[in-house]
Formats: sequence, structure tokens, C-alpha cells
Amino acid sequence: MVTPPPGMKRAVCATLCFLALMLAQQEARATGPLGDNGSRIRTSAYAIDLAAGPPVLGTRALGLGGAYVAIAEGTDGNSQNPAAPAVRSAHSQYHVDYDFGVTLTFPSTFTDTDFFNTGRGPTDLRRSDQSEFVLLAPTGNLQIGAWGVGLGLEVQRYGLVRRENPEVVGEEELVRAQISVFRTYLARSVNQGQIVAGLGFHLTSFDVTTRDEIFTRSGNIFTTRGVNLEGGLLWRPNDRAYRAGFALRAPVLTEVDSRGRSIGGDVVFGDPESSDAFFFPRSVKRPWSADVGAAVQLGARPLNPPWIDPVERLRALDRWKRARDRQRRRRLADAARIGPDMVLALRDELEDEARADEKVAADAEARLYARIAKRYAELSRRYVLLSFAVHVDGRVQSSVGIESFLQQTVDRSGERVTYSPRVGVEGEPIANWLKLRSGLYLEPSRFRGGDPRPHGTLGFDAGLFEWNAFGLASRDTRWRFGAALDTARAYFAWGISAGVWH
Repeated sequence: MVTPPPGMKRAVCATLCFLALMLAQQEARATGPLGDNGSRIRTSAYAIDLAAGPPVLGTRALGLGGAYVAIAEGTDGNSQNPAAPAVRSAHSQYHVDYDFGVTLTFPSTFTDTDFFNTGRGPTDLRRSDQSEFVLLAPTGNLQIGAWGVGLGLEVQRYGLVRRENPEVVGEEELVRAQISVFRTYLARSVNQGQIVAGLGFHLTSFDVTTRDEIFTRSGNIFTTRGVNLEGGLLWRPNDRAYRAGFALRAPVLTEVDSRGRSIGGDVVFGDPESSDAFFFPRSVKRPWSADVGAAVQLGARPLNPPWIDPVERLRALDRWKRARDRQRRRRLADAARIGPDMVLALRDELEDEARADEKVAADAEARLYARIAKRYAELSRRYVLLSFAVHVDGRVQSSVGIESFLQQTVDRSGERVTYSPRVGVEGEPIANWLKLRSGLYLEPSRFRGGDPRPHGTLGFDAGLFEWNAFGLASRDTRWRFGAALDTARAYFAWGISAGVWH
């Protein structure tokens, strides 16, 4: 048996002691100053996890179970894939086009809702007002040739009552947490629209207010702002029945601005000895997230018809018009060298010729747009669209959820990476009048005590009437009404939307 020298023994012991100390420190950091789950928050040394829970989206994307990153059409696609503003759908007929819509979602309708999927049972109704849970999302896209620009605003609000006595509720006792996200997108397509890439810039605001307000900040007791970038890619090969999409979002980390007072390094709103005191966090975090997916369309209707840019087709006509103008100018110059009488004799002839050329060009342009419109109108309406996606949210250390923060009770959130598989199906059973869709997705829990819960979604779009919106839209613009619902264990959400029918 070989006996190690005394120096080596001391080195081994020192190493073991160092490793033990490091493990103890790691455990202390993992546990943190918050204490055990269920205890009161009495420190500011924590963060709020703003990771998305159930997908609160536009009605089409929600009806498809959130499996929309590979479809990425219209304003519903913006929040799923930044490439969406430059994706030209089959109905797009003009060099300059637009799309807009408004979605209103109520993600907490029933009183037994566990909105955040904490696993601790329904959201504590002693302290919460379910009617305060609402999402408003107006969005709009502008397309110019291969480029696309998108704008969107999401306002999501949660209202919780701080008082212990559920029978006594006043305006000053209701605290609302509001997440506002302003999104801007710039996207471009290449290779005849078969590859589309986009970049999104987000300004995230998290506010806590004691007043019933959405856009003003007069009642704020807590404010934080942060920015992040998002990139997206869509592959849609022309004349194929499939496409694939991917999106990646950078994390958001913000410092807070509160109206509380600093006590021993903690920031507190109210009497720190009272059960109604708010201990504000030192930061608010939204983790990195990603979406990846694919879509396949069955039936006679093509998924990826090539987009025809009328400006590209009309360039030959423009060249012909410019050549004819140059010919007329040369003839006038030649006539001027002969004399003014020759110019007068030729001018009327050239003006008649120019008017005839304008008519030829206008007729050719009208025929082109008529062919493009006819091509779209003759597409079969029979299709079944299948979409698949996986959404991933990263970790956020030393954090609690929104409900935990508002109720000032420790419930750790974001300790592990979470995955949400999604699948959706869509069809048009009544051609030109009704589209139906359905989806399934698994919502992971961001909390220690929570379990994943499966969701089922349903949605529809119904065609309505034609209206030019007081001249803001074309004369034959047809409008639609859409709705979707999302149901799961201890969860029910529904939303409505309005926009243009395609």
C-alpha cells in the first residue's frame, strides 16, 4: 500500500473543503433569500419571471394551438415569426399592400381558473378579480415589394386585490399589473419570396398601478422597461405544399423604478410590518425563447403559390413608354430645325399619339391586374392545413411569477427550460364563407409544484360584407369576424378579432 505524502493529504483535504464550500454556496444561491415556497416575500433580492404562459395570440394563431411559426401569414404571424410582415399570401395582388387587425382576448373567464398553472389550485379569488385579466392587441403590416414593415402593441393586464377581507373591496385596494409590449418589425423576401427573413425590436414595459388605467402612468407604484431583439426565418418553396419557420428571441433584463422607500437595501411600498406591504424586486426578466415548426397543406389549394409583383411585370411596359416619349421628342427637335410651322403641324399628331400610347399602357396594366386577380379567384378553396411547432422558454434564476409577486407569496418560477409542443389543423368547409380550425398544445409549468397541462383550441373566421371603410380600403374589400377559445384543466380563454377576409 502506497501512503501519500503529508503535503498531498493537506492538498486533498483543502480541495475537498473548497468543493464542499462551493456546493454549499451553490445551494444557498439556488435557495436564495426568498425562503421556502409559500412564505411571505420580505426581501427585494429576487426577480419577476415574465415568461409566456398559455399563448395569448390572434384568433387564427390561437385557434391553431399556437402552431403558427411556419405559417407566419398576416398580422397574427408577427409575434410568432418576425419574417411575417414580408410574407406574401396568395391574395396579395399589388406592389404596395397592407394588413391590419385587432384582437381582444379574455384569458381568465371562470372563477376556478389557475391562470398561471402554478399547481397550487385556482388563482386566489380572495385577492384577485378575474374580470381584470384581459389582452388588447392591435397590429398592422405594410408591404412594399419584397420588403415588409410591421407594428404591434400588446397590452396584457392582471388585477389582484390586496385586502384580506373579500367583502370589503375598494378602488384603492385593487392592484393591477400590466405588461405592455410595443413591437416593430422589418422583413424582406428573396429568391422570388421563397426565403423570408425578419428582425423585430421589442420594448417591454411592466407596470404596477393602483388605478384603472391602460396608457397613462399616473397611478404607478412600480415601473420597468427593457428592450430585446428577435430574429425569424421562413422557407416557403414555390409550388410546394410545405414550409418551415424558426424564430429566436433574446432575453430581457431590466432594472426597476419604484415609488417605494429603501429599507436596508430592500425597496418597500407601504408599511413593511403590514401584510399588505409590497417588497419590490430588483429586476424583471423575460427569458430567451425560441419557436421552430413546419406546415403541410393537403388538397387542391396550393400553400406556396409564387407571388407576382406587378411592378416587375410592368417594367417592360415602362421601358416601351419611355422609348416612345424619346421618339416624339426627337421628332419635335427635327421639326424645330425645319421651322415653327412644321412644329405646329406635328404637335397635334404627337399629342394624339401620346394619348393613344397612354390608353395602350392603361389597358395593358388593367389586363395584368385582372389576370392576377383571376389567378387568385380560380384557386381551389379545398384544403386541409396541418401545422406543427415547439416553443421553448429559457431559465430565469432567483425569480417568482407575476401572481406570486402581486400576492407577495414565494412561488419560485423559471428554474428550468420548458418546452411546449403544438399542433393545429385548418380547413374551409363552406367555400368563401367559413374557415374552421382546431389545435392542441402542452403548456409546461414554470413553477416547482406545477405539472404540464394539455390544451384544446377551436376557432373560426366568418366572411361578412364588402365595405370600403370610408374610402380607406378598396371598393371590393370584404370583412371578416373571427373568434377562438382555449380550454384546459382550470383554464378557459376566448378571444375575438376583426379584419379583412381572404
